[in-house]
Amino acid sequence: MDRSRRLGRWGPACLPDLTRLWAACLPAEHITADDLRRVLADDAGQVIGSADGEAAVAVLTRPGPDGKAGFVRLLLVAPDHRRARRGTELLAAAEEWLSSQGVPTAQLGGEFPEYLWPGVDVSNVGAQALAQQCGYRAVGAEITMRMPTDRFRAAPPPGVTVRSTSSADRRHGAALRELVSDEWPHWLPVLDRAIALGTVTGAFVPGDGAGPRAVGFAAHSAVREGWLGPVGTRSGDGGRGVAAATISGALADLRARGARRTEIAWMGIPGYFADRGAEFAHGYLHLRKDLVGAGGQRSRG
Repeated sequence: MDRSRRLGRWGPACLPDLTRLWAACLPAEHITADDLRRVLADDAGQVIGSADGEAAVAVLTRPGPDGKAGFVRLLLVAPDHRRARRGTELLAAAEEWLSSQGVPTAQLGGEFPEYLWPGVDVSNVGAQALAQQCGYRAVGAEITMRMPTDRFRAAPPPGVTVRSTSSADRRHGAALRELVSDEWPHWLPVLDRAIALGTVTGAFVPGDGAGPRAVGFAAHSAVREGWLGPVGTRSGDGGRGVAAATISGALADLRARGARRTEIAWMGIPGYFADRGAEFAHGYLHLRKDLVGAGGQRSRG
């Protein structure tokens, strides 16, 4: 192999290379340096890049219901270096790393709960062709929606207080952590980041003790800057406007930060957001490949 194409691990010091490569490959796709820094520093994964800085793939594992699950969260090849099997080489390196971690499958995107994309964009025909050639199959799909930040507003229901919560607000932050721990423990890392950034709106009622009790929340910019989600309402408190009030607060905060629109990920109820002014943004395919065959041998795409 040409030495310039030799693959090796990229660490945090390679942030300028990854930033430049992202800009060359995805000029219309906004991402922050902090987003990419987390990709490079994730202890559950690895970024594998070429010596010439023109190609890279990010891969990681996540806990799943049946053990660890493997994900390819990012694959970039500079435009001038495509059509030379570099994408195939990167994907093979990613699969080899996942196999070394004992992961039976690889999925392109959708590394719940902290993904860069929910899957492979249906408009990205090149990525779909590469995946098909390498043995990936579609196992599902989902959408994101786009929503203006200045149109939908809703007051909180009686007895509920809605407020932005940051790390300086320990009592309300602790109440939100208790809510998420009880209802959606997989969201805790995302919530903690939103609290640290001050990008979560919580809904609270008086608690039994001295502190407040959280009944809902809406976060933004915790995984991708400007994206809305996750959003949740405590079991038993739905149907009375808690979600609408927290979403309204998150949209107002986005607007105050200069965002004219937001993209809504983790789209569980499209109709709910459509009724509040959201429109279809993107469709994504879940593309997956079995890495270990029935005989215990790694499959080859």
